[in-house]
Amino acid sequence: LDPLYVNFSMSVDELTQMRAAQAKGQLALSGDGKSTVQVKLADGTVYDQPGTLDFSSTTVDPTTGAVSLRAVLPNPQQILLPGAFVSFQATLGERNNAYLVPLQALQRDTTGGYVLVVGKDGKVARKNVKSEGQQGGNWLVSGGLEAGDQVIVAGVQKVKEGAPATAKPWDPASANAQGQAPAAAGAAPAPAKADAAAKPADAKPADAKADAAPAAESNKQ
Repeated sequence: LDPLYVNFSMSVDELTQMRAAQAKGQLALSGDGKSTVQVKLADGTVYDQPGTLDFSSTTVDPTTGAVSLRAVLPNPQQILLPGAFVSFQATLGERNNAYLVPLQALQRDTTGGYVLVVGKDGKVARKNVKSEGQQGGNWLVSGGLEAGDQVIVAGVQKVKEGAPATAKPWDPASANAQGQAPAAAGAAPAPAKADAAAKPADAKPADAKADAAPAAESNKQ
């Protein structure tokens, strides 16, 4: 029972899309033993032993067209049992030129999604962006941002395009407590993770101050 294998599957279409993104340079897939897995137990607690993906046993089920994969997890205290169901999140690789931006930073109007940034000239500017869904408390932005962009996060309604602004590090806890001052977060690398369903385990502003942080480059899939 140590290590333990957790079996899961993904569709051929999903795998094909990942391979296509890899060929275009949009995604760098991790190799065998490098893709990490975080498991949640049936009661919702996180298993404290992260695992890795084992690509050596990849097979396709001819009846469903699904690709069968497995994760390998250490199980020294035999907390995981054969036949049990778990949910897990797998980091399959690194997403290039994509960013995680706090939910409150992304605004929408009739033209689509956008964020406000503190430009190099020290003024507030608008950047139209393309988002691809949520990850935790962030939007995954795949277009419109560049690494290092200072994205305004809090007090977005208090600033106007063209107004001078000074970026400062964004403190989420402080922003939640005060809820007033304009604040910003920068574009920094961010993980794009794949959530797998539960599977059985086998044995074996005018001079406004904007709190800012570099935008996180989303480079994990």
